[in-house]
Amino acid sequence: MPFLAAGVIVSSVATVLIDRSIIEKAFGGGFLKSTCAAVLLAFMVPVCETGEAPVARALLANGASPGPVVTYILSASSFNPLIIAMTVMAFPDNHGMAWSRVAVTLVIAVGAGALFRALPNRFSLRGDSSFYAFSWGEKLFDTKYASADAGHAEGNSKGSSARFSEKLLVALEIARDELFYLLRFLIAGAAASAFIRLFVTQKQILGMSGGTGAAIFAFMVLGIFLCLNSNIDSSYAAAIPGAYAGEAVLGFLVAGSMMDLKSMSMLLSVFRARAVAVMAAIVYASTFILCVISKYIFF
Repeated sequence: MPFLAAGVIVSSVATVLIDRSIIEKAFGGGFLKSTCAAVLLAFMVPVCETGEAPVARALLANGASPGPVVTYILSASSFNPLIIAMTVMAFPDNHGMAWSRVAVTLVIAVGAGALFRALPNRFSLRGDSSFYAFSWGEKLFDTKYASADAGHAEGNSKGSSARFSEKLLVALEIARDELFYLLRFLIAGAAASAFIRLFVTQKQILGMSGGTGAAIFAFMVLGIFLCLNSNIDSSYAAAIPGAYAGEAVLGFLVAGSMMDLKSMSMLLSVFRARAVAVMAAIVYASTFILCVISKYIFF
């Protein structure tokens, strides 16, 4: 909840204070430039997975392409100073865990973003384009801007300050509506996780782990169902009793933070269900393969 609120505030303020042309230029241009912008944003704005959806919605509302937005969403879950530091502290004798987490996350995020860049927008985005313009606050937004512009045009000394204060007021009102709208997706994801955990225990899931492949699969399933925030998942993984291979724990950290049940539910506020399904399939398949490879590089 705190990270969702942070993401809503950041996205709403950015929507009214940052010129649309800046976002269009950074996130709607060439592949290399837009990908770098997405990864940099993920690193600089550590809102974790629950705060990604409102930021993604704001980016799309202001002209960003789906490809770099997907890259931002998938990389923001692990590629930021807070998560890297938490992972290093959780595994003080195995720094390869933190760097492998960053490497695998970025490879998947960039690859998925490249795929969604090639797909038509009608496949990825929800049908109502005004959905991304915060339609519930759109008329208010236009009215406030009109009044602020009028005051500024009069040459009144209060014009510029009124314009800024009006923008902040609009940002707060949009943030309020965004928060109430997105809460339903967060609650749905959390409820799904709680329901499954009534019938499937951690011990049962980890009981599936045998060889390398089975262990990675079991830990990925555990991460997907637990729905832990990425700022605490490394500490949780380090405390799991038993000696498990590093590549299996990596599967828990990557799959759980990038695409758990809560994240999938939140993404439905941004993309069509089929696009979320494709994104999840890419994350799960890539995580499994890259975790197997990581066994010979990091562990």
